[in-house]
Amino acid sequence: MVLYQMILARALLFLLLENNEGNKTSSDNYRGITLSSVLSKLFEMILLNDLHNFLESDPLQFGFKKKSSC
Repeated sequence: MVLYQMILARALLFLLLENNEGNKTSSDNYRGITLSSVLSKLFEMILLNDLHNFLESDPLQFGFKKKSSC
């Protein structure tokens, strides 16, 4: 976990102005775009896939499963 926090969790944050007509000095008019590393995205995809497989295999897990709503 320390490795992920130190290396993989680094990202670049860019601020984009949402509305050209708004006040450019107000932070409410900006939208943040984050660019993370390829290695970080790969790690997150693997982790998500493992978590999804674990939850799908548990017969007692009903929340947020496909085709299992009321």
